Amino acid sequence: MIFKIPNRITVLGRAYKVSLKNDKFLKRETGMHVDGSINYGAKNIYIKEDMLQTSKEYTLIHETVHLIMNTTGLDQVILPELQEIICESITSGMHDFMRQVRK
Repeated sequence: MIFKIPNRITVLGRAYKVSLKNDKFLKRETGMHVDGSINYGAKNIYIKEDMLQTSKEYTLIHETVHLIMNTTGLDQVILPELQEIICESITSGMHDFMRQVRK
């Protein structure tokens, strides 16, 4: 475990509630089977509850990168497919980095 999943995060001045949810809720929210999602209007980040702690951490970082892209407007100028590639790349690097500095 690198970090505990918080109940709230604030990124670039925007506060979001973080909730652990089951797969059924996430599928209803997004229309797909996903490990996490963001509802920008409600300012909620949802993380799938039945995953390993490391996967929850990874997913929260991933969703936070999406939040940063949305807040800065990058999601308006980058194609959705590229956004996912960027999010996965940054998430992998940040998760690895955080593992190292926690030791």
